[in-house]
Amino acid sequence: MQSQDYFRVIWHETVDEDAEPADVDIRFDPDSLMPADEEARLTFETGLSYPVPGDYRFARVFGKDQYEFFAQFGDKEESVAVRYMSHTAIEEIAWIGGYAFFVQGDPREIVPDEEWLLLFELQSSMSEDQPSVMWGDVGVGAFFIRPEDLRNRDFSNVLYNWDSH
Repeated sequence: MQSQDYFRVIWHETVDEDAEPADVDIRFDPDSLMPADEEARLTFETGLSYPVPGDYRFARVFGKDQYEFFAQFGDKEESVAVRYMSHTAIEEIAWIGGYAFFVQGDPREIVPDEEWLLLFELQSSMSEDQPSVMWGDVGVGAFFIRPEDLRNRDFSNVLYNWDSH
C-alpha cells in the first residue's frame, strides 16, 4: 500500500494561479479500472468529521472498540449504531483531513502504533450533480500520511488504499 509503483502524490510548493492549463491529452479508457472517466474540478471548505466505527482510532475516542461501545446500549444497540453512522455520513465525495470512511476495514489497523492522517479521500458517486467516480462496487479510495512527513512535505511514503463492497 506504500509502494508508489501505481500511484504518486506530488506536492507543488507554489501554484501559479494565472498559468494556462497544461496542454495534456488525457484519454480515459472506458474499459480500464480507473475510478473516474472524466476530468473534474473539486472544491473544498472547512467542516467537521467524526470517527466511523471502522476507524482504528475509534477506541481511542470512545474508550471502547466499536462492538463494546454499541453493545453497552443493550436492546438499542443496533438503532444507536445506525443513528451514529447516519450522523457521521458525509454528503461530499472528496475531502482532505479528518476521519476516513471504510467499506471493508481500516488498513492502518496493521500498524496501530503508528499515526497516519487522512491526506485525501475520494468516494464513489453516481449523483448527477457530482463527478462520476466508481471504485469497484461503490467503494472509496484514500491516501494517508504520517504527521511528520506532512510537516516536512515529504510525500514519498504515502499509504494508498481503496476498497469496495
